[in-house]
Amino acid sequence: MQIGIERQTTPRSQTRRDPHSQDHPRTISEPVVASTIKTSHGVKLGVVGLATFSPGAHGEVREAVEHVLRQGARGIVFDLRSNGGGLVEEAQ
Repeated sequence: MQIGIERQTTPRSQTRRDPHSQDHPRTISEPVVASTIKTSHGVKLGVVGLATFSPGAHGEVREAVEHVLRQGARGIVFDLRSNGGGLVEEAQ
């Protein structure tokens, strides 16, 4: 069982083209780093998602991890499911 307690996203976002818009191209903004706290079996876990390895992403991930730890997370889940890749320097 997972229950969301808090969600925090960084103000910087990535922009991508909407694949469903053919007549009037538009963009969709997504947060680069998003974090939330979930409770599983009575244990608070910080979930930090990274959408792309973009310039400065390592610092945003660090801030997100520190934030969820300050909120009482006892473990971290690093979610890369929607990550499309990016700069090798940021991934290292």
